[in-house]
Amino acid sequence: MAAPAAAGGARRTGRHDRAISDAFDTYEYVTALLQADLAEMPETVGEFTLPDRWDGEGRLRVAARVQARFSDAWPMLGSGAFHGEVQRAHTAAAVVDVLCAERYVETVGRQPFR
Repeated sequence: MAAPAAAGGARRTGRHDRAISDAFDTYEYVTALLQADLAEMPETVGEFTLPDRWDGEGRLRVAARVQARFSDAWPMLGSGAFHGEVQRAHTAAAVVDVLCAERYVETVGRQPFR
């Protein structure tokens, strides 16, 4: 009887672990965006660039999630990040995306796409 409860707990823990991992990836990615916007090279780009964080299209999953929220109504802009300009967020994302692709090539030895 203990096995089914343990199995269910493992499934819940797996989802919980993924949610925590996604939250840290988002934090690291947004931090890298803010550093890029301030013309500072991110010292490290974080675990969000690890090979398992890329989709089959050669795109970081966290980048896709965060960039999908870019709009004039994005709370980060309302709080003063990127001087409130959505274009600055897009420019920072382009810089970070290049850095992340370079790290992928250094780690894996090929481009992060097919």
